[in-house]
Amino acid sequence: MIRAACMGLVMSASCQSAAPAAVPASLIDGSTETIETLKTQIAAALGRDHVTLGQADLTQSSTLTVVPPPLGPMEKNSTAMPIRFDLFVEGDNCYAINRATGEKTELVDIPCRAV
Repeated sequence: MIRAACMGLVMSASCQSAAPAAVPASLIDGSTETIETLKTQIAAALGRDHVTLGQADLTQSSTLTVVPPPLGPMEKNSTAMPIRFDLFVEGDNCYAINRATGEKTELVDIPCRAV
């Protein structure tokens, strides 16, 4: 009886599959449409109307940089710093993780691949 119970525990534990691990990713598609969709989703994650991305080729790089907004007409300098995100793919889903806060944002309709 005890042996049967132990076998049941072993069988149920072995049937559970682990969640896929998150791995660094890059975009599959670097088209203007995909980049605009990405910018919209990153802006929403930051609570902004829009963002400007750094010059990285996101089909080759797993790091996305949001550059600070331009100076206003009365400003001579700014303490604003770039915001960096790391792109990850986990299973079929692509995410951007804010390096400073650790906030994870799912990127919807943006295909990624592991690098």
